[in-house]
This record gives sequence, C-alpha cells and structure tokens, in this order.
Amino acid sequence: EGEGKAKRVKGTKKKEKKKKIEISLWINKTKYEFGLLCTFCAKLPAVCHCVECPDFYCVSCDINAHATKKRKDHIRNALSKLDLNAAARLVTFAVRYHGKLKTLQRECRKVFRRCFDKKTLNYYYFNPIYRTVSWRKPYCIRKEELFPFFTIPYAASKIQNLYHLWKAREKSRIELHRQYKKIFDRKNRMFYYAFNGESKLLPRQSWKKPKLLGKRAFPRDLIPIFTIDVAALTIQRKWRAILIRKFLCTLVRASYDEVWDPVTGTFTYFHRETEVLYKEKPKLLRNEAWDPNRIPDWTMDQVSLFLRRIGLKKFVEIFRAYEVDGQALVLLDHEDYENMRIFNKVLMKKVTVEMNKLYKRTGKELRGEEHGRKRERIRRQKMFHAAASIIQKRFRIFRAKKELILKRDIKRIMLAKEKMEQHVAKSNIWWTENENVPSKHLPTNFDTNPEIVGLKLPPIKNFGRHRSYVSFRGWGRRGDGLKSDFQVTATAEEEKLIVDVMHPTVRFSERLRLTGYDERRMDKFIKQKQ
Repeated sequence: EGEGKAKRVKGTKKKEKKKKIEISLWINKTKYEFGLLCTFCAKLPAVCHCVECPDFYCVSCDINAHATKKRKDHIRNALSKLDLNAAARLVTFAVRYHGKLKTLQRECRKVFRRCFDKKTLNYYYFNPIYRTVSWRKPYCIRKEELFPFFTIPYAASKIQNLYHLWKAREKSRIELHRQYKKIFDRKNRMFYYAFNGESKLLPRQSWKKPKLLGKRAFPRDLIPIFTIDVAALTIQRKWRAILIRKFLCTLVRASYDEVWDPVTGTFTYFHRETEVLYKEKPKLLRNEAWDPNRIPDWTMDQVSLFLRRIGLKKFVEIFRAYEVDGQALVLLDHEDYENMRIFNKVLMKKVTVEMNKLYKRTGKELRGEEHGRKRERIRRQKMFHAAASIIQKRFRIFRAKKELILKRDIKRIMLAKEKMEQHVAKSNIWWTENENVPSKHLPTNFDTNPEIVGLKLPPIKNFGRHRSYVSFRGWGRRGDGLKSDFQVTATAEEEKLIVDVMHPTVRFSERLRLTGYDERRMDKFIKQKQ
C-alpha cells in the first residue's frame, strides 16, 4: 500500500508538470472558436455576437432576430475573419514594420538638414554625407516633416502624450510593486524576484529583475523583504559608505591647504596641484570642520562625545551645565576644575593628556594669537570704510529721488496755475464776445447774395436789465428759467442733438439758429438799410 501511494503521488506530480499554457479567443466574456457556426441555423459561419442575447449570428439570422422593437437597439460586435496564427502574423509584421520605419526616420533626421531658399521661398533638403540637394524630402519621412513645425495642436498633442506616458509609468510602477517581491537567497548570496500575479506567461522566479525597472523612469530597484540577511547587508553598505567618505575627505584635506586671510577675516583654501585659491570650502566636506582634531573649534556636543570616548561619562552633565565648548576646554586649569567640583587630579591630567594627543598648539598659532588684535583692527577698519561708502551711496540715491519728486511737483503746480489763470481770463468774457461761439462760424448767404456783400450783423444786445446770463443751468435770460425763456420749435432729432451737446454756449447758439433768430435779425437789418 505504501508503494502504491508513492507511485500515485509521483504520477500526480508528472501530470502537473505536463500542463501547458492555452490561448483562447474571448468576446464579451464568452469563449468561442474560430469558424464557429450560427447558434440558430447551424449552417453558416457566425459573423457577429450580441452582448445582450448572448448568441452568435450569421447575417440572415442577425437581421431576422433583431427586427423587432425590443431587440432593435441591441449592440452587436463583429467577429474576426482571421484565426490566431494569421492574426499573430499580421500583428508581428505591423509591429516590426513600424519599429523599422521609426528607426529609419530617426537616422534620416540625424543626417539630413532642412534649409530655406529666399528666392523661391521654399525649403530644400541637404545631405552632408553625399553633399546632395533635393527639393523633395526623404521618402521614409512620408507625410511627416523632417523637423516638425511646432503648432498649437502639435504642441498640445506632445504634452498629452507626455502626460499619458507619465500616467502609464505610474500605473506600471504600482503594479510592479504589487505583483513582484524581492527576496534574498542565502545560499547564492543574491536577490531574486518572485512574481505573484495572475499571468501564466511570466516566470514565477527569476534572477533578473523586470526590464521596466532598468529604464530611465525606474532608476531604483524594488525594496526587498526585510529579513536578518537584508538588515546585515544594509548595515554593511552603510558602514562601507562611511569609510569611503572618510577616505575621500582625507584625500581632499591632503590636496588643499587652509590659509587665513587677515583682511577679510575668513579662511581660504589653496589647491596644491592647480595652484588656485578658493574662497569656499570644498563641497565634499559639507558641514565638517577642516581639522576635526582642532579642539578650539569644537561644540558642546563634540566635547561631551570626547569625554565619553576617554571614559569620563560622569562629567558630561557637569560640562554641559557650565556650557564648556572646545575653546573653553583648552583654557581650563586646576582652579576651573575645582570650581566645577572636580577634585581628582588624576582625571584632570587624563583630560590634558588626551587633548595633547589630538591637538598640539604650534608656534605659528601662538604668534597668531599675539598678532590677532592687529589683524582684527585691520579687518574692522576695512569693514568700516565699506559700510561708510555704502551708506553714502544710499543717501545720495535717496537725495536724488527726493529732488526729482520735488521738481515734478513744482512743474505740476505751475501747469495747474497756468490753466487756472487761462480759465479765469476766459470766464470774464461774455459769450457774445467769445470767438469760440459756434453761431459766429455758421455758414451764411453773405457771399452768394450780391445785395448784402460786405455787410455785417449788428451786435446782439448785451445791456439792460434783461440781458443774457450764464448760470449752473446754462445760458438764458431773466425769467422763470431756460424752458420758458426759449420756446424752441424743433424736431425730435434736432432736440436730441441739442441735448447731446453739453457745453452751454453751443447749446444756446444752436437753439437760436433753429428758432430763426439770426434770419429775423438779418431781414430787419436789410429793411433798415433800404
């Protein structure tokens, strides 16, 4: 019985291995085979499939079945006339043809150049390899341009394509993270990729990562499953990165020299090989100090770290309470230690010994401290002169702006004064004496009538108790108002024209002309002369 069970288990395993991937045709979630017959007549091959029925129909059965009102609006999908092999051949041929055409066009655009002819106002195409010129563009370009002109629709399509590509890449990235897992193999000491998707065409495990991860849109790999081995690898990589960084920083410090500039009061960096002086520190050092063992440049955190390294962890809180940094640590003596309630002289000596191992004061530094005050004076004097020049420049600009504003205000006031004087001078003249009155420039029949050639109209009466006057309502005479003083008999269009004219002198002279006042005065004048 045991042997029979073992044989059965082996047989099942063999059967599972012999399973093959099957590819079938589906339409509207229904499976069908190529050359399927109509479900009604079962004689002719099916042409379409109805989504709502759901059945396969030939041409005649489709017309008969969907002739009624209920089935008239059913959606039918046409079946392909090609089997799987023929369709695959067409698709592969189209893809290869399109790819080769695109590569040929790309190479053609690299070689050919498009130039403009000013005489004919047309473009011609130049091949620099064979040095030939042609009015026709290369045949592989077809209907496209060698270098397309950017129009608004073309630019919009380019932007849309880029956006769709970005969206597709985002979706593919999400699907890759969802369907793939990166796992570490301890035996081979390598990562492999496990596929958990539904597709049967892709391998379940592979040493190679998916092709899409190696492209430009996916520079980073998948995050591996966090295990003990992966944690050990990450720690090793981090430690190696720290060591490499330290090595590079030592190379930078070996190739540069730090030089103190007494004028600017800052450090400059001199490269030994190129002999170039730089004002800024090399970027590889970032925020690190130039000399990490230089104790006067240490901060409180670095001092506490130094005490921990030499085994004086209990003094860290005391040094922090007194805010001891690197510069204060160098200047500490026995009295300072006693003030901090540290009476063990052995520990004091230990601190000084460890400090001397790291940092030794040279003679140059001692001499530099002696001349530090002189350098500081020179630097402050230079800064004072620079600040004074900047202040003077700003004050002169401010003074010039104020003078310009004052001149503009004076000019504006003078112009306003001249306009006011002109207005006052014009306001003292009666409207009859003003030359801008429109009634004085109206066309008359003086030149055409031979009886009155050379004659002039008498002046309008501008004296007496009922003479004309101007008010906020316009020109008029003493009485109840403009409407009662001037009885105008004019048409609606003329009345509208008068109202539209806003100046009172123009309005009054137009009313006089319409009522015939000038003509009556002219007739009266002619009769007196006769």
